[in-house]
Amino acid sequence: MSAHREDIRNYTAKYFEGKLVDGDLTATIRELRIDSLDLVEFLMALEEKFEIEINPDEIDLDMTLEQFCEVVDGYK
Repeated sequence: MSAHREDIRNYTAKYFEGKLVDGDLTATIRELRIDSLDLVEFLMALEEKFEIEINPDEIDLDMTLEQFCEVVDGYK
């Protein structure tokens, strides 16, 4: 796993800390009850932190947070 992806995973786990069990990123965005506003705010925070621009059309509520991290890692 790239260092960049590990940074994204850590940031994601910390951001959704209250919704995750032991930092487990295998739950889907929908299962975690992350609503569209939370997701947009998170995408904006990621874009700012990692200086990337994420295409929201590539994000699906049924993807796991691990899959989400893989997609975001592709923007480095």
